[in-house]
Amino acid sequence: MRLRHGGAKGTRRAGARDALLRWLAFASACPERALTHNAADLPRRLEAAAFLREIGGETRAPFAARLRQAGKTLARARSQNDIAAALLTMREAVLREMQMPLAMQRALLSSPDLPLGEVERRELIYLARAGTRDLKTLAARRLGAERHHADARSTLDQLAYDADAWVRAASKSSSAD
Repeated sequence: MRLRHGGAKGTRRAGARDALLRWLAFASACPERALTHNAADLPRRLEAAAFLREIGGETRAPFAARLRQAGKTLARARSQNDIAAALLTMREAVLREMQMPLAMQRALLSSPDLPLGEVERRELIYLARAGTRDLKTLAARRLGAERHHADARSTLDQLAYDADAWVRAASKSSSAD
């Protein structure tokens, strides 16, 4: 066995991506605790919008531009649809930054009202079973609309007993949808 000193801790951009992924996973696992358009959540929404604008910075990179757009949408939110649009823009930025396969991106970005194709459903099942906590949570939430397929139902039933509370919550709340 050979030991060596590890590389750098990571870039600011990678840290921001990871923080946003955790935010998205929490919103998927606990939608009842996510930001709302209500006046009571205005201070939190403004803080979140400022955070997104700061992460976005001044660069023209697609990741940064999407984050700035999500921040604007969040700050001006007048309905739950505006909040959902901001979260979708954030999800798009994070998934593209992670360079996920296109089938996974399409599946995680698509509306639960639209059925998944066979390849997309298989990719999500793989992600739900073998991904990190945050990716498992996102995949479980999206698979909820596919519960009528035996393989998706089996995966969600398995995730209902996962060691992580967010994954369990996403798999259970997706079965209630």
